[in-house]
Amino acid sequence: MQGPSSVVRSDSPGGRIFRKTRFDLPAACELGAEWMWVEVDSLDAFQGILTNDSVYLPGVGRGARVTFELIPEGEPLAGCAVAVDWSPVM
Repeated sequence: MQGPSSVVRSDSPGGRIFRKTRFDLPAACELGAEWMWVEVDSLDAFQGILTNDSVYLPGVGRGARVTFELIPEGEPLAGCAVAVDWSPVM
């Protein structure tokens, strides 16, 4: 699985923080994962708001609340984020 080209970006110094986050796809999907940007609003709880729409996960899109974890050191893609929970977009 190929990782993201950039995992964290900011729109300005001291501004909003965005983290590229992996969303694991169902086993039937050959891609394995889809990477999307989350605007981080809580570094303590690793949460934020999804800023784009999923191509592969129905109901997952812009505005969804996302909780993520960081992949631990020593594992492939260490330091990247993986979504562990999200709210569907209504």
